[in-house]
Amino acid sequence: MTIVNLGISFEAGGVFLGLSHLGKNQVTGGASASAAAVAAGLIGGKVLFNDNQVLLAPPAGGDDVISSSILIMTADDALVDGNQFECRLFTQNLLANGFIFGWSTRVNDNRFEERLALPGVSAMTWAAMNSTTDNQGTRCFLAIGIPALAVRAPNRSTLSLYLNDFCGDLSRTVTAALEGSGLDA
Repeated sequence: MTIVNLGISFEAGGVFLGLSHLGKNQVTGGASASAAAVAAGLIGGKVLFNDNQVLLAPPAGGDDVISSSILIMTADDALVDGNQFECRLFTQNLLANGFIFGWSTRVNDNRFEERLALPGVSAMTWAAMNSTTDNQGTRCFLAIGIPALAVRAPNRSTLSLYLNDFCGDLSRTVTAALEGSGLDA
């Protein structure tokens, strides 16, 4: 399942599109009014994905690599809360059960279920303001965001039961790779 919303947050759009004073400095006519209306139409791309059951169960056979069961992308806010994501894969590989990207994300209280001996992560979230908490998954969670604006714990992973602190090691490895970029996992 893929959800892509092209609207951007007013918070970010006001800065990047020069719309922060749109309410004060209304244009009254001509081509400039059209341009302002188009720019203003880009504002607002919130995604709400709550209380769903998502099943990925392709036919058995083949050794395909599947990117994800769900991809949510927006330049605004994405709220993904209280969902059940199940992947019934036999020989295929899965990079992430869920990919969620946004200006701000809140990925909370979800259950991600996959085959245990499978490379990849249960969910990868990326946002300037990223709150990925209180999820349960078979594999690790990777939450990337600006350090001062990111909340990454607690999440629970079945994999941690068998490989002590594997998810923490993965997060530290990604953090080291992103060091200096302003983003942190």
